[in-house]
Amino acid sequence: MSGVRYPEKLSAVVWDFDDTLVDSMDARVHALTRVFRDTDIVGVDPLGFLLHLPETTFELTLIGLSEKLGKPSDLFWSLQELLLDQRTRHAKDVSRHKRFTESVCRA
Repeated sequence: MSGVRYPEKLSAVVWDFDDTLVDSMDARVHALTRVFRDTDIVGVDPLGFLLHLPETTFELTLIGLSEKLGKPSDLFWSLQELLLDQRTRHAKDVSRHKRFTESVCRA
């Protein structure tokens, strides 16, 4: 072990899906900027796009945008891969994190 100690038993796990605990808007804007650049989507401001989403899912909004512009319909999944990559780069030891997560899921 590298000196990191985990509790033997967890009493709670907190998930932050709506940026209440950790603001990830910068990461989302950066990833969407890259997806737009990589798919040659011009004239769409990533921050404005995120701030003015219609009353539907983010995935459906991206699919609608891609269809409107004649671009690949997998924009949402490209974005998810970039966000996951950004999160992974910030992890110091991915394999240790994976082992810890697996042990929590088994508990």
